[in-house]
Amino acid sequence: MLRCLAVLLALMLLLGGCAQDTTETPAVPETIPVSTPQATGIYMPESAIEKATQGAVRAFRLGSGSYYDCVMLGQDLLLMRTEGTDGVLTLYRGENLEPVREMRLIKGGAPTADALQINERGFGYFDADTRSVMLFNYDLQVIGQISLPEESQGYARLSPDWKNVYYCTQQGVFVMDLQTGISRLLREQTAAKQEITGCFGNGEVIRCAMELENGQKQTLLLDAKTGIELQSGYHLENLITQGQQYFLPYTDRGVEMLRFGSGDTHQMLWPAENAQSRMLFANDALVRVTQTRANTTLSYYCLQTGLRKAEITLEGITRVWGIQGDGKGGVWLYAGDATEGRWLYHWNCEKSLTDDETVYTEPFYTADEPDTEGLAELQEAAKALGDKFGIHIQLWEKAAELNPEGYTFTAEHITRIYEYYLPKIEQTLSIFPKEIFSKASTKPLELVLVRAITGDVNMGTLNSRQSMQFWNKDVPHVVVALDENFEYELLRSFYLYMETRLLSKSNALYEWYRINPPEFAYDEDYVDNYFRTDTSLMEGETPYFIDKLSMSFAREDRATIFAYACLEEGEDYFKTSVLQTKLKRICKGIREAYGLKKVTAEFLWEQYKG
Repeated sequence: MLRCLAVLLALMLLLGGCAQDTTETPAVPETIPVSTPQATGIYMPESAIEKATQGAVRAFRLGSGSYYDCVMLGQDLLLMRTEGTDGVLTLYRGENLEPVREMRLIKGGAPTADALQINERGFGYFDADTRSVMLFNYDLQVIGQISLPEESQGYARLSPDWKNVYYCTQQGVFVMDLQTGISRLLREQTAAKQEITGCFGNGEVIRCAMELENGQKQTLLLDAKTGIELQSGYHLENLITQGQQYFLPYTDRGVEMLRFGSGDTHQMLWPAENAQSRMLFANDALVRVTQTRANTTLSYYCLQTGLRKAEITLEGITRVWGIQGDGKGGVWLYAGDATEGRWLYHWNCEKSLTDDETVYTEPFYTADEPDTEGLAELQEAAKALGDKFGIHIQLWEKAAELNPEGYTFTAEHITRIYEYYLPKIEQTLSIFPKEIFSKASTKPLELVLVRAITGDVNMGTLNSRQSMQFWNKDVPHVVVALDENFEYELLRSFYLYMETRLLSKSNALYEWYRINPPEFAYDEDYVDNYFRTDTSLMEGETPYFIDKLSMSFAREDRATIFAYACLEEGEDYFKTSVLQTKLKRICKGIREAYGLKKVTAEFLWEQYKG
């Protein structure tokens, strides 16, 4: 079978590129025949790390070259490295990792583990250096080399069954049939750069990464047969699969999400650590890698049970470059120590079991089918937090119903996002003295937490906003979208809420316009401000404004100054005279309006006041 395949692929090599009438095909890499290294295992018995971990971690000595990945080939381990301009593949076998095969690719790069397509015949990958597809059997013998058309660009991906290779040109996405050598246009699309970065499932889905002419990046999942777009989003660049299993780590509203599943089963994993994730398909597990300057901690999660099964801290290991499951419940890792030494380690997770009974997985909830029980519990937690400050905190469906005319609020349905932000809300509100909550309004403040705020330009509102403040009759509302800028946006909108009393109970803001240049006038319109092009007053040694929004309305100017005065990154703004003057006026007004003139303590927004 392998001999027939080799003959067929050799014939294809002679015919390669004929479907697109290319007159020249890139050269395939020269190889040195498979060699059999000296059969000496690279295991290092009695190593310091094995002693320190009571035998849970074993160390293996690596030779020369720059190693950067490893992968299981059946029961054997394939290590990939570069030596000079050559790629080197070495196959190891047995408990002590005895080298049994080695292949050198002259002026050709060794592949990364995620680029390999492994099946019963061996493994294949696209070599970017020579722009050719390379096929190997399990003995590291080359059984096929196929060059891509000259006009191909970027990375390409081989299908798992080795029938097709997907690549891009300036015209779009192409698929080459490796049995006939014929290429056809799968999807017509243009971009400054585009390439195929993944082939998923059993070859049904491909991933295309694009850089548009305006510099914007876009990632598409395409049907491998029709080229039809299935999904888009830059986060899809993190998608990895094996067979029908998939794993997708991404960040949503500043909160790390870990989605995985197969077929119609989709789940989320919420690990305890803020760390990097490495998927181990061979073990149906996930390893979290937490690195410090002194050590690395590995946490092993079983995706079937959702339990954090094992955990270990490796002292002196400061970097981890590659992790692979061994198919038996253990982990191979390629790591480095503080002396810049590079080692291969094997972690037997059964020797590092935890007693953590927390289940870290849950179903994958959507806006149409949310976790109603969890959201109900969070509503109670939000009520308790609001009672502490004398305000009402609204979330989920109730929050979305409070939109004023011209705006639409999208409800946040992910419980973990609320769990992440509620403590931040408490921390932010705690900077304000009780007098502000009791005197700012006669009715309690409604703090509205949403996923998104959208408007309508035809009604004089912006297409999207991150926060806003408004009054519904005599009830004040502060609305904030939960995302990475949450603290800043909450501070801005909370100031706007405070300013209503400040304007009537203090004259500190009187003739505010005189601080600005005589020729300047606020836009007095959010849409006009959005299209403002003159930002010169934000520049120079003496800026008058912090950002463009500050030039829309005087109140937005003051809200921006207040917010930055509360933040660590705002200090430099108030080293300039104009912004310092504005800050002093705001601080004076708050103390006068809220009866705080005799308070000796410094409030957070006064920390940069000269």
